[in-house]
Amino acid sequence: MNKNIKIYNSKQRLLELSRKYIYLINPLIGIFAFKILNKINVINISGTQNFLDNIINLSGIMAGFLFTTYGILMSLPNNKFIELLKFNKTINIVFKTLLLGIIFLISAMILGLFTEYFSLITYIFIFGISETVTSVYQFYQILKYSYKSS
Repeated sequence: MNKNIKIYNSKQRLLELSRKYIYLINPLIGIFAFKILNKINVINISGTQNFLDNIINLSGIMAGFLFTTYGILMSLPNNKFIELLKFNKTINIVFKTLLLGIIFLISAMILGLFTEYFSLITYIFIFGISETVTSVYQFYQILKYSYKSS
């Protein structure tokens, strides 16, 4: 029985760390998945201008989405649920995710405009996509529970 409790506690600590640093873990998972898909030829990076133009456009669209998400989160009603998120510092994790996503996507956009380092731009773009997916999930969870608590 004592062994089961130790395993459970270790699992909970690991889950808590992954929730706390999700904004750092998900980009690494995104790059790992991208490398695997690239290695088995599911994704093919072409170093053409069309490819670069698409990354620039998608980066701008996703950065705009993250800015909009940030604005919506800032305008949520100040109820008990939002106060609990602030107390637990969960809202700080969401804001860090949004900030890193915006930084990565704008960096990919600017680098795409002025340089031709296709692999670097692609990796930064993958980081931005990972942060966008993470923020979409977090935003959905916050809104779902926020409206249930009103």
